[in-house]
Amino acid sequence: MLESLRRLAPVVALLALGFSSARAEPDLPHVDRDEFRRLWVPAVERMPPATPLAMEASLLIREHDQIWVDHEFVVDAEGKPSGYRFHGIEPSEVDPRPFEALVMAFRYRPVDGVAPTPVHFRGRDHFHWPRPARPGRD
Repeated sequence: MLESLRRLAPVVALLALGFSSARAEPDLPHVDRDEFRRLWVPAVERMPPATPLAMEASLLIREHDQIWVDHEFVVDAEGKPSGYRFHGIEPSEVDPRPFEALVMAFRYRPVDGVAPTPVHFRGRDHFHWPRPARPGRD
């Protein structure tokens, strides 16, 4: 019985991710990645130390070369994300939990000249390592 429960744990965790909901705040503008980048930039100096789970994302990216994650979250006026909701991942066999941990560890600051604007982001993010420049290409 205990072994059966252990085997179900990853499935239960994925279901919990899929059914968690982003904070319902109807007055927040819903933005895609392009609009998000016009409002917010990562504030590396404000980010907490990465958790072991968040650090697993880089291992998964190295293993799979590139990963696409469909998700949503809210960023408040202080640049802190909350209400993460997972929608899908490619390749489908990749565990999405490290990417949730990574996204939730980020902190943001407004783009220069832009007022802090709380938003509800919904989109598809591409996680990959930068490719080295090929000889003969600029």
